[in-house]
Amino acid sequence: MELYSGGHLSIREIAEAIGKPKSTVHDFISRNKIKRGQPKILVFDIETAPGTCFYWRRKTTYINKDMVIDKPGKVLTWSAKWLGHEDVISDSILAYGNMQDDFKVCESLWHLLDDADIVVAHNGDRFDIKMMNARFLMHGLPPTSPYTSVDTLKIARKYFGFDSNRLDELGQDLGIGRKMKHEGMSLWIRCLDGDRDAFDTMVSYNEQDVLLLEELYLKVRPYHKTHPNVSLYSENEQVKCVKCGSNNIEPVDRHAYSNTTRYHLYKCKDCNGFSRGRVSDKTTAQRGNILASS
Repeated sequence: MELYSGGHLSIREIAEAIGKPKSTVHDFISRNKIKRGQPKILVFDIETAPGTCFYWRRKTTYINKDMVIDKPGKVLTWSAKWLGHEDVISDSILAYGNMQDDFKVCESLWHLLDDADIVVAHNGDRFDIKMMNARFLMHGLPPTSPYTSVDTLKIARKYFGFDSNRLDELGQDLGIGRKMKHEGMSLWIRCLDGDRDAFDTMVSYNEQDVLLLEELYLKVRPYHKTHPNVSLYSENEQVKCVKCGSNNIEPVDRHAYSNTTRYHLYKCKDCNGFSRGRVSDKTTAQRGNILASS
């Protein structure tokens, strides 16, 4: 079983957890098994409910806890996609018939995150992952299995100088797509009222974000110097790209340098990312004569 929890949930248990027919779960799993020797990379995005409160003047009112009607953060929908696979998976609080309780919609995402090796999100470290961890804790769910996060917003800010690092504008600037247009805040309000048409629109909006995010991730991945080393997941002895795992790499006529030695440098012909060897190309005697800053 490749989709959830490392193989320790049955198809029936998964179907019950996410409120879907067993046949749907079985069909999805058969189409989306992760190949051996590859990390499970999950691209995901969430849409949450805004808070509601009483106030007197928008520009001057300080909102204290006695003025709050509902706190923000309840999960309305989520969408996710295993990198390189066709299907986008989505879930919504509406599917479970109780707009006041997001336990089930959080639990279904918990299973995906628990099965992932690497998680990709835009502003995920600051929002999506923290928000979901808070919901998991509030609902009494245990921590997911450890995964490594890749935040495309952080990558955009660190390595590039775009006019805006918002997902929609990055997609437009890079020619990879746009976020789906919608009616604005009224969409969230209609969702809070349980409007099924609004939820259909919200899920479509959420899914488009995930598709756009996947394309953005693939565009910026070769620039990400501290990307998780995906070659570690391979069991064979071939030399592989540390960013995408391809063995279609070749040495280049340059070296990578540390403060005390140098290494052979390789370029991936698939993702255009660079990797370096782990063994110095200088002899022990040569390294012994190299000084370091103090």
